[in-house]
Amino acid sequence: CKAGIARSYQIPHPFEGMTVFENLLVGARFGGSQGESQSYDHCVAVLDQTGLLPKANVRAGSLTLLERKRLELARALSTRPRVLLLDEIAGGFSLVGQSMGGFVAQEMVRRAPDRIERLALVCTSARPNEGTAAVNKGTLSSAISQFFTLDDEQNFVATRKEVIAATLYADAVDREPGRILETMLTRVLSRPGVFHRQLNAIATRPDGRPHLAAIRCPTVVITGRDDKWMAPDLAVEMAQNIPGAAMVFIEQAAHAPAIEQPQATTAVLRYWLQQGRGT
Repeated sequence: CKAGIARSYQIPHPFEGMTVFENLLVGARFGGSQGESQSYDHCVAVLDQTGLLPKANVRAGSLTLLERKRLELARALSTRPRVLLLDEIAGGFSLVGQSMGGFVAQEMVRRAPDRIERLALVCTSARPNEGTAAVNKGTLSSAISQFFTLDDEQNFVATRKEVIAATLYADAVDREPGRILETMLTRVLSRPGVFHRQLNAIATRPDGRPHLAAIRCPTVVITGRDDKWMAPDLAVEMAQNIPGAAMVFIEQAAHAPAIEQPQATTAVLRYWLQQGRGT
């Protein structure tokens, strides 16, 4: 800073107990060697320039990832640098996880919260798979065995119509969503080793409920109103425990709203993608 060089970091580390304005003031006073009055005026101007002025008195630890990225830039600018080095200032990504993908998405947020800009959890749950052991060779959990059996070579054999009926809203079974799901099912069952590992991961997943309150990025929880695999109550439970999360029910949809009601699901996701952008 003394040499007129400032930089931002890929993963923001603000003074979380301070307000946004106080974070900038530290940079202006100690990094930029500016007087008190001059520092105040300059910090207000930087906050306005970076779109953070409405958050001036908000504690930095409560900001979303994108807001923390903006704060990282603002802190660097508060030092009045002649040279500014930016490291992925708009880094981070939007993450959508459906069903098992929702379990994976929750794990990603736990491990790398500063890399997730927005989160969408679709037809999934934070609960562990209570009462179900891992899927061992030659055995299937009671829930899975309703629809799949193992032949002598340990390949999965599915009662496909029953799987499709359990996954889709009744009106969608004999239409395009049913045909799409049957194609997906054929591909999944063509790789029994992979499917076995997926079932093991589902059966042994951890309890994610204690970690929901730590999610800070804009989050939407989506479920089909008639989901039979993941009861809508499980989605409501997640939304109630994630700070600021939105809860959306897709009507006339079950466990695959993206193919059952693509227009409604896309509209929700488009709105969600705007969250945290100051719009």
